[in-house]
Amino acid sequence: MLIVDTDVVRVERRLRAGELTCPSCGAALAPWGHGRPREIRGDLGSRLFVRPRRSRCTGCRVTHVLLPEEIWPRRMDTAEVIGAGLEIAALGMGHRRRRRPPGHGGGDGPRLAAPFPPQVGGRPSALHCCSGRSRGRSGDGQIEHLTELNRLFTAWVETVYHRTVHSETGQPPIERWLGSIPRPLPLPSPADLREAFLWSEFRTVTKTATVSLHGNSYEVDPMLSGMRVELVFDPFDLTEIEVRASGRTTGKAVPHRVGRHTHPKASPETPAEPALPTGIDYLKILDETHTANTAKGINYSSLLDDGRGRQ
Repeated sequence: MLIVDTDVVRVERRLRAGELTCPSCGAALAPWGHGRPREIRGDLGSRLFVRPRRSRCTGCRVTHVLLPEEIWPRRMDTAEVIGAGLEIAALGMGHRRRRRPPGHGGGDGPRLAAPFPPQVGGRPSALHCCSGRSRGRSGDGQIEHLTELNRLFTAWVETVYHRTVHSETGQPPIERWLGSIPRPLPLPSPADLREAFLWSEFRTVTKTATVSLHGNSYEVDPMLSGMRVELVFDPFDLTEIEVRASGRTTGKAVPHRVGRHTHPKASPETPAEPALPTGIDYLKILDETHTANTAKGINYSSLLDDGRGRQ
């Protein structure tokens, strides 16, 4: 395997120009098909669809798979995700830790570790959560259910933590957060708004550098042949298609044969017809009824059980 640049178009051009060399003998590499398509997990749950380019040395005839630098060999996660996992593991964190951290009591039972140290500097005392069936707090003041623990934690954060001056920043966290919000709030540009409402679908480019989308045929960059690309478009205008490979824009798709101009699932929004007037002024009737009810005084004497308020 050979690690290359993340720009697939640039790598394809260098490969066809003979600029990539074999790491074993130093001879130029030539195109040799593509590898198996695979799905790579990215940051924040994103998915990357990759079909690695294969090459063959013109000297020793050894084949090499060209992997982008953001992907590690024989791994289903990107290098960024793997690096973040290694940092978390080095800090002793992660979902596989089952024992209590030092200083939070002994035993390896089903109790959860206390989320706070003892009462120091305005922090709440240690809260415990056990696997009991009852909810709420027990008679000795301990927390017996996770729901009650979360409720008390929220109360502490909103009442104490957010309003206590931080020792390093010199500001309460809530004031520091509110101060970081720009005034007025920035508005998205028309280009960002249009990007938010675009649709996309994935297609594999044929050997003749074409893709099909709902009966339409488009021509793309020949460097993308055999690759899985993302087609970004306006559902009401299929004549303008933007092609993206590995999250990067590679240009516009040229319409070759267009028989459908709108997406089959795109339906224009038709405003509802206004309701016919009934001739009844509902707000006026409501106002008159409320005025009549509040105009009547209350005879407090008539509320007594005895007859002192009767006439």
